[in-house]
Amino acid sequence: NPHDRAAGATHMTTRGIPTTADELIVTAGGQNALHAILTATLARGDSLCTAHFTYPGLLALARRIGIRLIPIPGDADGLDPDALDTALSRGARAVYLVPTIDSPTTATLPTERRVAIVAAVRRHGAMLIEDDAYGQLPAAPLPSLSSLMPERTWHVASTSKIISPVLRVAHVRAPDRDAAWRLAADVHETAVMAPPLNAALVTAWLHDGRFTKLVEAVRAETIARQRIVSRELNGLDYATHAEGYHVWLRLRKTDAVPLLIEAIRPLGLSVVPGEHFAAVPDGPVPAVRLSIGGTLDHERL
Repeated sequence: NPHDRAAGATHMTTRGIPTTADELIVTAGGQNALHAILTATLARGDSLCTAHFTYPGLLALARRIGIRLIPIPGDADGLDPDALDTALSRGARAVYLVPTIDSPTTATLPTERRVAIVAAVRRHGAMLIEDDAYGQLPAAPLPSLSSLMPERTWHVASTSKIISPVLRVAHVRAPDRDAAWRLAADVHETAVMAPPLNAALVTAWLHDGRFTKLVEAVRAETIARQRIVSRELNGLDYATHAEGYHVWLRLRKTDAVPLLIEAIRPLGLSVVPGEHFAAVPDGPVPAVRLSIGGTLDHERL
């Protein structure tokens, strides 16, 4: 629907990512967008750089399509630009990143590191896939990778993580108009279209201001829940973000992971073992990702 695409393009532009309706595609959620982007830009056997721990949905797509993942080391600030530059110099064709409140590690790339990553991608003629699932949660967002390099970046902004998972809608900014139409063809092959009622609802909320109010409400709730995390996990080794709803909890021993999961799951808290996020499986990981969102009230949390 041109009306939905125009609304998405306007919203992207207000966020500092100049976008026309011809450059924007509405997909049936972020996973549908990633599937379309990977199949439109990479072939079986191609290499894709990503963080050492990354989104399981991407891992599943890489396995299905036959893409070789190259895990890039990083630190508390995210991916290491120098290590990425080395991987790209050896022939990797693309990079996948969640630059803001990465899942599972919760790392957010500082501006200077974003600039360095974009420079490396541009220098080697690669493509960048920016999964901006959580980018609208921070009240003071950092520049998106797409705003720094629009001509080589696919920007995916889904609504499921910032408003509700029942909304299977994502706005995808392509590097150019031709790339957008190629993507639209793949989206049609896999999902036909984004759910029209969902898309119309998101468009209506963008026009009347409710979209912003809903994101602000989610942000306020995550901040309140993070206060609980800060109090209850005081003294433990974990990483999180004050406006996010994941906790990367590091443990001293790998054999403690199944015991912790067994204890936590009956409480209703989502907990996932760290190895589920490994770009290249290498045995048990002494960490778990806790999700403090969902339907748990504060007392239960």
